[in-house]
Amino acid sequence: TTKGNSREHLVRNSNGTMKLALENGVIKKLHILQVVRQAKALYDKEPLVTNAENEPTGFAHISASGVIKEGVFYNDDLKASSDLLKVTGAGNVNFATEYVDYLLKVSVLSGMNRNEKSGKTDYSKFVVPYKIQGKISELKEEADVVGLFKEQAKTLLMGELQKQLDKSLDGSKQDGESSATQDLLQQGLKSLFGN
Repeated sequence: TTKGNSREHLVRNSNGTMKLALENGVIKKLHILQVVRQAKALYDKEPLVTNAENEPTGFAHISASGVIKEGVFYNDDLKASSDLLKVTGAGNVNFATEYVDYLLKVSVLSGMNRNEKSGKTDYSKFVVPYKIQGKISELKEEADVVGLFKEQAKTLLMGELQKQLDKSLDGSKQDGESSATQDLLQQGLKSLFGN
């Protein structure tokens, strides 16, 4: 529903619901694989992968649904998939200002590692936070690879600390020593997470 006597008013006053489903398409302004590869290369201090520059993002299927309030589409169930990617996301699109603000969670499937254009980067075990923001005509894309690997490092460290903690509680040590080790490891866990 909407009201107004100009295109701008009609768009800004629009309200309702929307469902979207697309098959076998390409989003030319979106370059997910390229941005993820470049972010990983920067993180690893390796040469940037250039043989896939400006490669558009293709999807076998995209679906989304949500509500439109005063010209802004709000969505929290975006799903997209292809041979190389699985994507979920949430965000909004302001139709009046043509501004997009989305946070995606990108899973790069193992097939990417067999693709020469990928720079032989295997992300099959990770979910990459991926931000899309800006005017439709000049979208900004950012893959938070650094944040991802920091989280992975925390997980690995926590697992190792937990192993040491379990060993200290196995009853093979004196109570005092076990208690001191436990306190030390718990302190390490707290400091690891900034508590």
